[in-house]
Amino acid sequence: MATTTANRARRWRNALSKYDALNQRLDEAQPHEVDAIERELADREAELFDLPSPSFEAVRQKLAIMWRLDIEKPDIEAGEKALILEDLDDLIAETAELLGSRA
Repeated sequence: MATTTANRARRWRNALSKYDALNQRLDEAQPHEVDAIERELADREAELFDLPSPSFEAVRQKLAIMWRLDIEKPDIEAGEKALILEDLDDLIAETAELLGSRA
């Protein structure tokens, strides 16, 4: 079980690292590079969603990715989604404190 959990966590970290690197590249991209990077980002997102979440933080990150455009809107639903993510942040921190480790 520990090997499976460690393996899931490693695969998640690797996939998230690639996703984060692509987002950074997108922020710095020239206009002619944007479409290709956005297609690659969509592929990395699909990879992240296909991977089993190794932690509550990974579930929270999946929701943040899925809702990222919605949260930027100035409406009630966006505010509710932001509050859900805040709740998850609090629960993750409290669980980690209780367990003496990361949740």
